[in-house]
Amino acid sequence: MSTESSARFQRLNDTNYAEWSLRMEAVLIRAGLWGMIHPEIDPLKEDKTEKDASTIASELEAAL
Repeated sequence: MSTESSARFQRLNDTNYAEWSLRMEAVLIRAGLWGMIHPEIDPLKEDKTEKDASTIASELEAAL
């Protein structure tokens, strides 16, 4: 027996982006996939100083 569920909502078109994006985000969060779209990268090092842009970029690339 499958435990998968499918979300049913209107396809993205020229007029429904706001509703579509909220629903899609909810579906991805529920499926545990939102981190693939919006990875959380901490901009601070362990000593609370800011990471440089290249460090953040490489962490983001690794997360994706």
